[in-house]
Amino acid sequence: MLNVISQQSTVVQTLCDQFTRSYQKNRQLVGSWGKMLQEIRDGLTVPEDFVENEDPRGATFGAICRELGIPRSSAYHYINIFLVTSTYPQWLQDASTQANLNLALKHVQNAYEEIRENIPTNPNPLEVAGVVAKLKAAKPPQQEDEEPITKEELVKALARLIKRGMRIMSPTAVVQAVGQALTDAKVPPEQQDGILHTALDVVDKNLGINTRNK
Repeated sequence: MLNVISQQSTVVQTLCDQFTRSYQKNRQLVGSWGKMLQEIRDGLTVPEDFVENEDPRGATFGAICRELGIPRSSAYHYINIFLVTSTYPQWLQDASTQANLNLALKHVQNAYEEIRENIPTNPNPLEVAGVVAKLKAAKPPQQEDEEPITKEELVKALARLIKRGMRIMSPTAVVQAVGQALTDAKVPPEQQDGILHTALDVVDKNLGINTRNK
């Protein structure tokens, strides 16, 4: 995997280094926000309006985030930072700052869990460098989306994309594109037709169009 930052100008590399140091320095504060948000998520009560939702707790947490004035994605990020600060030993958090290593990345966390049992309790500088090197060498998955999405968010996203596609594509091409997306998402073939027709029905209703009109 390319190290893009190392290929940048000295100015950009310096700014990236400054950002990482500041980010790592303030992660304890961000982590405290994440702790509170996780407790909110774990202890929330689902209102009657969300009971019939496909993901009642997710929809409720999303609504709480909107009322708090923060994007739900940011809330999950803060929660993730809390998990980082409560998972990694302080020596590794300090070393990651020096090495420009982002411990919040999911693939880094996974790599740490794989070697965790073999890490000394009080590692010497050489052992610390070895742990950091292994974590920096960890590769991220091929653009897997970790955060779940609610039914309402999925409908809005589909509607927006299909509306844009309809500006330059025929309804038939749009249907084919959605079908291809299901295939790319590795949806089982026996489920694709049902999902495709249901999705297009919902989008047609929301947009007032007919994607099946050839």
